[in-house]
Amino acid sequence: MVIFLAMKSVLFIKFFFFTDTQYLLFQIKLAINIIPFPSGLEKENAFDSKPVLSQGYY
Repeated sequence: MVIFLAMKSVLFIKFFFFTDTQYLLFQIKLAINIIPFPSGLEKENAFDSKPVLSQGYY
């Protein structure tokens, strides 16, 4: 249920605030935080992706 609500809010955000390209990049950053990557990728992307989640949706 929580996942469903999160998906609805992401779709809402996409509809109002994101172009398709920005939304795609946002989804990639979100996936980098959630999906465990090999350590090299994780270290490269940690600083890009974590502020997106901690500051909210921009």
